[in-house]
Amino acid sequence: MRRKQSTVWQESWVARDTENAETTENSKAHEISNNLLKEFHKIYRGPGTKAEKRELNQNYNQACDRCYHKGIECTSDEFTLLCKQCTYSMGCTKRDFLKRMRVQERMNINDSEYAALYNASGFGPQKSLHAAEQQVSRRLKKLRDKDNEIFNREEKIRDDEERLRIQEERLCIKKERLQSKEEALRIREERLQCFAPMFTGSEEQRVHSYAGIEDTPSPSSQDSASHGSSSIMHPMNLNFPTTFSTGLIPPASLSFEFKESFLPTPLAEGHLRLPLPPSFIAPIGKTWADSSTPGMH
Repeated sequence: MRRKQSTVWQESWVARDTENAETTENSKAHEISNNLLKEFHKIYRGPGTKAEKRELNQNYNQACDRCYHKGIECTSDEFTLLCKQCTYSMGCTKRDFLKRMRVQERMNINDSEYAALYNASGFGPQKSLHAAEQQVSRRLKKLRDKDNEIFNREEKIRDDEERLRIQEERLCIKKERLQSKEEALRIREERLQCFAPMFTGSEEQRVHSYAGIEDTPSPSSQDSASHGSSSIMHPMNLNFPTTFSTGLIPPASLSFEFKESFLPTPLAEGHLRLPLPPSFIAPIGKTWADSSTPGMH
């Protein structure tokens, strides 16, 4: 739809440029013709010479000069000076004949050019056509003004459509952002559901769910208990128990007190099932006796 509208706008622009060029050429031609018509009107309607006036004051019933030169006997009307034998298109009256001669002499034009100017000026039988042409020209001017108004309105509509398109894009972006926020909230809720056992249930269930320790002792813990050593399960590494010799005393920096409220489960089979701090736990696969830490031997 937008591509079609853009094509229509381009066609309207091309038509507008073509019309402007034609209007420019026509305006030049009209300017020249208007200048000729102004000169024609000035000479045609201007005061005649004394000879013309004296000749016009003669008997109106005599034949016109055109018919006289052709050898035709004719009579002209007393009021309109219209020759009954000649054509009216060339203005065959005594007054029009004299005016035509005067215009041709001053403007240096022939009979056909005079006829064209005479008909274009609205004096001849094409007076109705001249009025119709003026009416059509006025109508064209109104249509041109209306076309300019519609063109300006189209420009405003195009700006509004561009603004609407940008608003639609912004709305799409806002929708995507809302969807992303909803997805982030859903993931956060799922993560909170994973940590739900830490906040619900008994104290033993909370500690076991956090440390991930099963109730059944592992074989390594049984072996360490049979050999007289205690085993403490690493809270993050469930498959690798950390052992230390029961005969050794941890250094003062690693000493801590056991409180009854801190013990979630009773001691069984020599195991201390506590989430101990990492600093208290020996490296994996080593005992405190094998450690090279100063003060451990």
